[in-house]
Amino acid sequence: MRIAVTGGAGYIGSTLMRRLTEEGYTAISIDNLTRGDYGPLRGLDGSMEL
Repeated sequence: MRIAVTGGAGYIGSTLMRRLTEEGYTAISIDNLTRGDYGPLRGLDGSMEL
């Protein structure tokens, strides 16, 4: 199942992205990166999209 996460590059969003991928979901991050970067998403494998 694919799940969209708004604000996926922020602290809460990236934590949710990690948890979803650990549970076997494909997480899709929707984020304009105005207050962040890809840093919190490092280490996630190919089970997410940005």
